[in-house]
Amino acid sequence: MFVGSAAGAIGPGGRTLIDWAATDGTDTLNDRMFLSERDTAPPVISSVAVPARADAGADVGMLVAATDSLSPINVSWDFGDGSVANGAAVKHSYGAPGTYTVGVTVRDAAGNVSTQTRRIAVATAAPPVDTTPPVIGALKLTNPRFRAGNTSTAELAATRRKVVPVGTTIKLHLSERSTVILAFAGKVAGHRSGKKCLAGPGKGRPCTVVVDVGTLIRTRRGPGNVSIPFSGRLGRTRLTPGAYDLAAGAVDAAGNLSNVKIARFTVVAK
Repeated sequence: MFVGSAAGAIGPGGRTLIDWAATDGTDTLNDRMFLSERDTAPPVISSVAVPARADAGADVGMLVAATDSLSPINVSWDFGDGSVANGAAVKHSYGAPGTYTVGVTVRDAAGNVSTQTRRIAVATAAPPVDTTPPVIGALKLTNPRFRAGNTSTAELAATRRKVVPVGTTIKLHLSERSTVILAFAGKVAGHRSGKKCLAGPGKGRPCTVVVDVGTLIRTRRGPGNVSIPFSGRLGRTRLTPGAYDLAAGAVDAAGNLSNVKIARFTVVAK
């Protein structure tokens, strides 16, 4: 049976040197000398990368650079919201806004530990940007041939004559709630005045003139089927007899513009 003794000293870098001498009890010193080096220095953390700001619900990347000269290391993270993870490079998403303290711990095989912390401010995530335009479908007029009424467009005359109805109703389908823009243009009968062709009756020779009549705007329409009465008047302007094109478009709350649908109609004389 051996009886031993030991002596120790602190070496460079925090290392402890221990020297054991052993004897077998027979007054003869054995040649067995045990030299062991024990690690007492913690790992070195050279950098910790944690963003100062992030949005709730978004993945946040975090990274630590650490080394130990004598043994492998293990890295663990505490994200400050009750969640933890392991590894030098990690990702985490915060479910709620607030300010969190992120802690990273590096441990070597001898149990030595180094720790650093960082703060991260988490804000409410911005709402997603709407980039989907509205869609107009199935544009038509209940009366594609009608007489212009005496009432305003908002008060479409519902009276129907036996031959030609007064006014019409514009029907379309909208994919989402939008502002509807209806633009009117057409070819109408006119008369010559010098080199110009003026819309409506006159003393000059008959001619045909293309007119840009104007627009109707109706807000907060849709989604789904939309009906817009039209008496044949735009404000104080009554459409003169002729063939017209109706261009229908829409713009949603995010400013996205829809496709354009075209419908044709005819305004006849009384």
